[in-house]
Order: sequence, then structure tokens, then C-alpha cells
Amino acid sequence: MRTGKRIGKWLIGGLAVALVVGLFPPQTQRAEAADASLFNPGYLISDAAFYNGSDMTVDAIQAFLDQKGAACGGSLCLKNYAVTTVAKSPDRYCSGYGAVWHTAAQIIEGVQRSCGISARVLLVLLEKEQSLVTTTVPTTGRYRSATGYGCPDTAPCDAQFYGFFNQVYQAARQFKIYQATPTSWNYQAGRWNTIKWHPNSACGAGSVYIQNQATAGLYIYTPYQPNAAALGNLYGTGDGCSSYGNRNFWRLWSDWFGTIEGYSVSGAIGEYWVAKGGATNAALGAPTSNQFLVDRARWSWMQNFENGQVYWSSQTGARTASGGIGIYYTNRGGPHGTGLGYPTSEQRLFDDAAYGWVQDFENGRIYWTPALGSVPVRGGISTTYERMGGPLGSGLGYPVDPEYSVGGGTIQEFQIGRLYYSSAGGGRLVPGKLGDAYELAGGPVGSGLGYPTADQVAGPRGGAIQQFQNGRLYWSESTGAWQVPGGIGIDYAAWGGPTVASLGYPAGAQRQISSWGWMQPFENGAVYWSGASRIVTGGIRIAYEAAGGPLGSGLGYPTADAVTSGAVTTQQFEYGTIRWENGTATTTISDPTRASHYANGGPQGSLGAKVGGRTSIGGAGNGWYDSYVNGRIYGADGLAPQRVSGGIGEKYTAAGGPLGSGLGYPIGQQFQLGDSAGGWMQRFQSGAIYWAPGTGAVVVTGEIAQAYDRNGGPTADPLRYPTAGATNIANGVSQKFQNGTMYWSSQTGAWGVPGGIGLDYARWGATGSSLGFPTSGQYQPTSAGWVQRFQNGSIYWSGSTGSQIVTGPLGEAYEAAGGPASTVGYPTAPVGDTPGGLYQSFSGGRIYMQDGQPAYLVPGGIGQLYVARGGRSGSGLGFPVGPQYELSDGGWVQAFQSGRIYWSGLGGYFVSGGIGDYYLKVGGPVGSEIGYPRGWQTATGGGDFVQYFQSGRIEWRAGVGAVLVR
Repeated sequence: MRTGKRIGKWLIGGLAVALVVGLFPPQTQRAEAADASLFNPGYLISDAAFYNGSDMTVDAIQAFLDQKGAACGGSLCLKNYAVTTVAKSPDRYCSGYGAVWHTAAQIIEGVQRSCGISARVLLVLLEKEQSLVTTTVPTTGRYRSATGYGCPDTAPCDAQFYGFFNQVYQAARQFKIYQATPTSWNYQAGRWNTIKWHPNSACGAGSVYIQNQATAGLYIYTPYQPNAAALGNLYGTGDGCSSYGNRNFWRLWSDWFGTIEGYSVSGAIGEYWVAKGGATNAALGAPTSNQFLVDRARWSWMQNFENGQVYWSSQTGARTASGGIGIYYTNRGGPHGTGLGYPTSEQRLFDDAAYGWVQDFENGRIYWTPALGSVPVRGGISTTYERMGGPLGSGLGYPVDPEYSVGGGTIQEFQIGRLYYSSAGGGRLVPGKLGDAYELAGGPVGSGLGYPTADQVAGPRGGAIQQFQNGRLYWSESTGAWQVPGGIGIDYAAWGGPTVASLGYPAGAQRQISSWGWMQPFENGAVYWSGASRIVTGGIRIAYEAAGGPLGSGLGYPTADAVTSGAVTTQQFEYGTIRWENGTATTTISDPTRASHYANGGPQGSLGAKVGGRTSIGGAGNGWYDSYVNGRIYGADGLAPQRVSGGIGEKYTAAGGPLGSGLGYPIGQQFQLGDSAGGWMQRFQSGAIYWAPGTGAVVVTGEIAQAYDRNGGPTADPLRYPTAGATNIANGVSQKFQNGTMYWSSQTGAWGVPGGIGLDYARWGATGSSLGFPTSGQYQPTSAGWVQRFQNGSIYWSGSTGSQIVTGPLGEAYEAAGGPASTVGYPTAPVGDTPGGLYQSFSGGRIYMQDGQPAYLVPGGIGQLYVARGGRSGSGLGFPVGPQYELSDGGWVQAFQSGRIYWSGLGGYFVSGGIGDYYLKVGGPVGSEIGYPRGWQTATGGGDFVQYFQSGRIEWRAGVGAVLVR
């Protein structure tokens, strides 16, 4: 590939070599120049260094070119050079390359990855061929033949390989070809090779034992070795028989990168490594990579060694990351991936008992123990943890998992607790049972409290109190943990919290009573808030809440604290008073009309203002209603007034109200069901109205309403919400729901038929089918399926079989065998006809029934054999006449009209006719001496038959009968 014409250029390239300054961490002195006494013609470079496809990053290559070409200016300088590459298809030597606009550094790194040739090899090749790395006067001609590829000794360079990218790619690919076909070339590793000193044959040749493939490849590419004169003047010229290509490659590599083994340890990392004992240091060992740039902005570096890594930055210096801590740190992205920054200390053992190790980093620490491995502690949590004393002094033990972010803060688990950090509260511990309750409630997000903003303090009677972003959390042994937020929380804390004897600790969650009022229970009373907080305790509280509190009682919210005079305690409310005397509560409503309205939200509630006067309905009960902007309040003798509004109210009015709807008067308030559908319901004397966004309001009355309510209504009944009113059908009533239909008859009552069974029941004709009305709800006999009973049969359903009807004697036999929970499993097909009877298939067998006879199950191996041989008609055995049963030795038998099937470890066989009768007479498998059948009955001619058994055979001889032959 090389020519003698370029010997002078190789020399010029060599004279232009400059030492590396600034490529790696700052050095205290320059690297020593190459020593010619170390030159070994049989080992120019190691294979590991030469074929390293991940040797340098783009940033490292660019930094190298910037430093080496510092004196060069202009776009033609290699450090500034860029060109559009030529698309290369992948082959067995290189993985190809796209057509892209790339800088020289990107091309060198890209070819390195594609072909697996070290970027440092390519840099040296470019320098020794055309001085492109260091020249201050680059020309297009140098780029045209940048690596000398396609330039034979005896002819001009081949124009098809011109161009910087082509030259770099083809040269790297050629070296891979040499590697892949080592015996196809004149120079081969592992043997003595005759190599010329110079293209002039008169100069002679020398014998070289080439030790490795990389060296062989260099000699194939440049087929000359340096003579003594060339080595004697390593940076100059020798004599007329000197060549310089491979000398300059070795010299440039040695000057630029150190050892030809491929991994140099230099600069600050080198000084650190040497100070630690170099390759003999057990904590590090020998280098396994070169130094590479980790962070261009900070100009920080890292180098891999046998037992760890060394990281260097100007702010932190060089530090080792090894062992479990080093593996964790490096595998998770080092300074940037972990968020820890660079190590600022060496690892140290600080806990002999747990064999605990720690290493400091810019933004935290990593702890390691044999039990827990490596776990980082970062940022504010790290600061708090260390302030508390770390693993040994904090009481938390070691971290067990890295911190995780949630709700604008971070949380980290430790062996004995967890730390919470937020910008609002810093790092805080939430210990003890209060902490358990906080976490059980969902922590910062689920609890609604946010992050802790103060440390926990002790409360009365061994309790605990802690402030959070959105309120305080109180805990005592008798009440558990409850938060007291909002206005009630502010007033409770101002009163002294749990020290207030009339209240004690909170005993339940705060809840909203109306759009303008709240309530929270405490150990000894309750606090109601509507613009101001008031305490309600004792008998007054019992009476107030029994009557429905602020809304249900019609009293509104308390407007003053209770006043006691002797044996009488009185408390004033918005629309009345409660008097407590001698264990009896007396409620006085000051304005009944306003109280009724207020019980349903008042003018500012959802009903709005009253419209007109009271309307009499008439009929039994002397019913009436008051109209409001957004609904009505209905009342009657003996019934508390109730509001009916919204979609439910519209439906109630459209259906005819108390007299025309069939529902009667409302007996309860509308309430939200609390399910994901956002549904509401209201009860009436004879039913209920349900409303959901997807269904609107639907009336459910009578026994269907009772059954639906008994099943839990929309939130528990699998039917979910009703979608239409009841419909009269033959002998009963039906009503459709989201997931099925409910059916009622006077004989069966009301039952819902949901899901897959419901769909198929409807498809088969529902109550008009042979099944009639349902007589039970659906239930699961196994986790795999469902069953529902009807007047004339049952429907069984599973995911693999769908819905199947089982009726009559077949059903009775199925249930007697254990139904789906037995080995019979679920039915797999409808009832089938067979001459003289019926059968039905199940996952574990079939049930057969002859007309007028009982039904029998034929399961297991006997069942499979019976079906495989044609069943009732094809087998010749007819119908089963008895159940299958197990014999004393573990075998099985089942009788059929024309014989028996016996099953053993030998498989199953029919035994029928005269042979069968005789076999049974002598005791069958257990009582006879011949055991189980091991073959089928066969004809032997002349009306004779034979069947073989384990220990003999039975022959049927015409005119003689059965004969046992041992």
C-alpha cells in the first residue's frame, strides 16, 4: 500500500510532532520522548490498543486536535475540517456509515465505532502519512490521500479512494480485512517473516518474528522495517536504505500516548495512581482504558482500572471509586447520572460492627454495607441525615433505597424510618406511630398535609403533634392520628390543642357539612365551623347530631358556646336552641319554615330562594310541597320534609310526584353514592330514583327496588345503574340496567342477571325461553366462572367455555358429581342428541342419559377412550349403566350396556361379550389372577375370539365358551 516516494513526507510528519499538553489533567512535567532502545520490530503495538472500537469520545478527539493543531488557523486545519461523508453499506468488516455532514473528530470517532479500529491509531496514521494533525499549512492534496490508502509503491494513488472520509474509512476497513484473513498475506503473526529495509531491493531485508496481528497489519500496510540508522536518529533521517513509516508510527504513538500496550496513565490521575502504588495497588490495579473526558465544561476526566475508576476535576482532585460504592456510582452514570457530582474523599470504613463504608461526593454520600449494598443520600436529605448523626447517631440506621420525588419534595427510606425534604420545611423526620399514620394516609400527597415543616413535639398523655404544610397532625394512643386543617385547625391550636379539656385529641376526620360549613369530632366533643369555630359537647352534641346536625336538624350552625346555669345547659344555634336538663334534650325551632329550607341548604344553597306559597297535594297524609328556584321540598303527616331537586326532582315530577309515580313521598335526602360514575340516589316510600351522568334519572320500585337495594345498589350490584323503567312481561316484570336486566315474578321474586350470563340469557329469549325466570343470584363456584339458577335449569359461564345451559337429569348428575368445582369442570357445549338419549360435554368428561334411565358421568381416561371409540353408537358399548368407580388397586372401571371399560397404568380397554362375562365371573382385575386387560378383543376365526390380560388371556371358543389360558 505504501511507496518509497513518501519516505521524505513521513520524516517531515515525524519532525512536526508536538507533545501533548492539556489533553489530560494538568501534568507537572512533559512526557518523555520515545526511547529507540525499546523499539521491537515484532511488536509495534498491542492488539488491545489497536482494535479498540471505543477508545476515544468525539469530545476527547476534538480536544486532542485542538491542542495539537493550536498553531493552525483556517477551515482547512484538521481541528476545523468538516465534510459530507459518503454512505457506506455494512459488511463483515465494518458496520457502515451514513451520508452526513461531520467534522474530522466525528468522522474519526464514527469510523472507530464502525470498524473497531482505535481513534488513536487513525490519528497516528493521519500524522505519519500527511502530518495532518500538527501541520500549520494544510492542503487539499494532503486530505485527498490522508491515510495513503490506495497508493501503491509503483504507481500513482488510485483516484477512487480520494477524500478524507474515504481515506479514513478504507484504511480502517483494510486493517479489519487483514485481521479477518490473517493467512492471506505475506506477513503473518506467529512466525518469522522476511521484511525489507527499503523499497530498493539492494538494501536487503531482515528476519522479524511478528508477535501479534496488529503488528502484522502495519507491515502489510507499510511493508518495510526501520534499519539501525533510522532508529539511531529517531527524530531525523538515517541513510539511503532507511524507511520511516513503521518507525514513525511507533514513535508517534509512544510520544503521544505512552505505552504501546494501549493504556497510558498520565497527568494528575497518573501522579495519583503512582502515589497509590501504581499497578500493585490492590484498590486499583492496572489501567483498563485510557483517560477520557467526562465533562467538557468542567474539563474533568475519568480512567478505568482493574478494580475501580479514578475521577479527576480541578475542584475535587483525583479520587478512587471502587468496590460496591464504585460499581454503583459508575453504573448509574457517575457524576451526572447519580446527581452526586465528583467524589471529594476516599472511601472509609466507619462502622466495624456492620462493616459499613462511606464515600463523600460533592452533593451527598454513598453508604455501603454487605446487607444493603450501595445506597446514595443526596442534597437536603443528606444534610439533615448527617446533622442527625448519620447511620450511627441518627437512630435511623442505614439508607435502604435512594430518595424518590413526590409532590414537590423528596422522601428516603432508612432502616428505622424515613426522612422527608421540601424547600418549605427542609429535611424532617416524622417518627413513631404518628409517622406510620402519616404514611398510611398517603404521605405528603395522599394525606393532603404536604411535607412536614417542623419537628415532632410531645403532646399530653404520651401523644404527639407535628406541623405540616397544610395543617397539623395529632396522635394519641386512644384516638390514633388525625389532621386538623383549615379554620378549625387554626382555632384548635389557638385554644391549646389537646390540652383543651372539653375537646382532647381529634377523634375523626374533618368533613364538609355544607358549602359554607365544616365539622370535626374530638375525644370529648365536636367543633363546627361556619365563619367561626364553636364547640358542641355532651348531651347537646348527642341531640344535635342525632337530629342531623346543621342541616338535618334545621338548627343551622352553633352561634355561641354552651352556657351552663345549675343543672341546665343551653346552646344557641342559627335557627333555634337546644336545652339539656337532667339527661333530656329539648330543641326549640325559632323559625320552622326557615329551618326546613335551611335543612336543605338555605337561600345560598343549591335549592335557591323560595318561589310562591305552599302547594297542597291532597290524598292520604295531607301532603304538600314548597317550590324553590332549583327544586321542591315535599312533606306529609308523619314524614320529615325532604328536598327533591336536580335530575332526580325532574324525573319525580314528570312521573307524577307522590301520587302518580308509584313512589309515594321522599323519606330521605338525595345523596351522592361516591362511586367513579358520580351517581346520586334518593329513597321514597315505595322505591328510589337513581341518577348518573350516563343514564339520567330512572325510577326503581317494588320488589325489584328491594332486591336491588339489598344487593347494594349501583355501587355493589354488578348490574350498576338502571337505564330504563320497569316493563311488564308475560308473568312478571323486567327492568334493564347498565350490565344486565333484573326479572321479577310472583313465583320467583326479583333477581338480576348480569354479565356474560345475562347477555346469553337475553339472546336465548330470557323468560320466554325454556329456562323461565331466574331463581337465584349469580355466584362463583370456582374462581374461573359463574353459575345462575333458573326455574328449569342453570346457566354456567367461564372465560374459556362461555355460557352453557345444563338442565334436567343431566344437570342433577352434574351437581351430584360436584359441579364446576369437581374434576368435571364447566360445560363446554349445549346438550347433544344421540340415538336413544342425550349427552353433554364438560371440560373433564361427558354425561350420558338413555331415555327413561338415570344420567351418568363418563370422565377421565375412560371418558376419553369412550368418546374416541365413538361413544354410545360407535363404540358398540351403548350407554353407561352405572357410575365410574375406583378399584382397590388404583385402577378404574365403568359399566356400559354391552360391556365394561377398565383403566390402569396400561391404558384403557373394552371387555365385553362372553369374555367380559367370564372375566367378571372370575373376579375382574382385582379378584382374578390375570390382572388388567392389555389389549383389545380380537377375532381368531371360526367365531373364536381372544383378549390378552397382564398375566394371561381369555379365549372364547365357539361351542365351548370362555377358557382362561395362563
